[in-house]
Amino acid sequence: MKKLFSVILLVLFASMSILSGCSLFNLNEYKYYNTVVITVGDIEITKEKLIQGYNSIGAQYIQDYSYTAEQALDATIDTLINRELVFMRAKEVLGELSQNDKNAIWQEVYDYINSVLADYESQIKAEWSVVSLEQTEEAATTLATYAPYEKEVLLVEGEFVHVEPETEDVEEPIGDFTVKNNDGGVDWAASERTYAELQEEAWNRYIRDLKNGESWKKLSTVEEEIFDRELTRLYEIYEINKYITLFEEDFNNNLAIDNTAIVNKYIELVQDSFAKYSVDMDAYHEAMGSDSKTVYYHPNSGNEYVYVSHVLIKYSDEQTALLESYKTQLEAGDIDQITYDGLVAEVQNQIAGMARDESGAEIGESILASDILTEIQNALAPYGTDVDARALAFNDFIYKYNQDEGILNAEVPYVVNLDTEVTDKMVAAFANASRALFAEGEGSLSGLVFTEYGAHIIFYSKPAENIVTYENLLNITPEALYNTSLSAGLNKSMYDKMYETVTKRSYNNYQIGVINEMKGEIEITIYESRYDELLG
Repeated sequence: MKKLFSVILLVLFASMSILSGCSLFNLNEYKYYNTVVITVGDIEITKEKLIQGYNSIGAQYIQDYSYTAEQALDATIDTLINRELVFMRAKEVLGELSQNDKNAIWQEVYDYINSVLADYESQIKAEWSVVSLEQTEEAATTLATYAPYEKEVLLVEGEFVHVEPETEDVEEPIGDFTVKNNDGGVDWAASERTYAELQEEAWNRYIRDLKNGESWKKLSTVEEEIFDRELTRLYEIYEINKYITLFEEDFNNNLAIDNTAIVNKYIELVQDSFAKYSVDMDAYHEAMGSDSKTVYYHPNSGNEYVYVSHVLIKYSDEQTALLESYKTQLEAGDIDQITYDGLVAEVQNQIAGMARDESGAEIGESILASDILTEIQNALAPYGTDVDARALAFNDFIYKYNQDEGILNAEVPYVVNLDTEVTDKMVAAFANASRALFAEGEGSLSGLVFTEYGAHIIFYSKPAENIVTYENLLNITPEALYNTSLSAGLNKSMYDKMYETVTKRSYNNYQIGVINEMKGEIEITIYESRYDELLG
């Protein structure tokens, strides 16, 4: 598995062209950075690029796979070589990128630079001790936006067909880079500074660090030329990423839809779950509590777990502090239970949230949780007992008001056990309310459910159940998988999930074949003695 990971992970994350952040080398060895350590045909990979590659992906091997530094460096070298090989083949197959693709690459470059500048701004704010609005009022926050699932295969008149990507050809290149305005959350009047000063300082530090990072190259130190070189460096990284991504898309679009493989994959996963859970309910409950989307067979189908989603409106910091003080007073005997319950109810009645726009940013005035509940009830009412329609309508409010990031763009919603003898994974009030909704029926909506986090509005979609009985598993059809959504209101079906799994495996095998083929055609040389000091 580790070897496969090192082959497949070919898309690099951009990082600053600054070498002072790597633990692999001595800071005084800048003169070595242009030493060629690997050649792939005519392509030369320098020590500088090796270190940047390690900074980009080497840490992933260490963090996710517990690699040692030496193993991570070896894996990074494999990745850099394989990346160049796949890039060569992708350029042969795809040819020149479209203007759309070039513009998309530049947009990634610009977004990355703006994210770096935003980090500098955050650092400078702390150094300048600017007055945050959080000291006087709740600061606005931004959460993830809705990312609808894009199907790759459609069932059209009884035939499964690839979805043709919709692209609008453009002829004009993207414009020049502009610095993003991140102004917000700061009381500038009280800070005796301006946001323009902050932006200027962030930009100056960014250019300074770029200049220091490449000082060993003895290049021009003119600001525009420093920035142009960084633009070029980043574009080259994202260009290769784009080619590799498009190469996979091209393979998948030309790959015949293999419904037999898709159905067999589903059968394999169900059989595996059946073997694990049909005779071991404890293992089943543990799996459902930790990662329910990996469970494909449900013992006592439809009667063990329910799928629920919710809108959470959190307590404000001030409300949380009040509740803590009331609890302290109750425990100290300063107030009795009746008084405590009344004070808590007063706080709960004032829980409020703000709506979010399509970018995930808060807009408008605060709205009481009770009014949000009424808005949701009115929106769902016209759909009666149509569970999917109600789920779709409720989904809109998850992205409009919800403050729980864990459920945003999730493949499946939360699961709650119906058997109260099973340890609840959710807090008691939430779990009990979900079980009550099960009794009401699919598509039911709760009132305000209060927990330590705030007010929840819970929607029950359906129970966790098998698509077919285990006895009829071998008779499952691709159409049945296609018509079974992973959760009510979600555009992604079990067929889509199996298709992704099968095609990903097919592409991985194809990519490995391409790499092995090209290794037999192209001379690759690794000069270990030229970088062995990196590990100390």
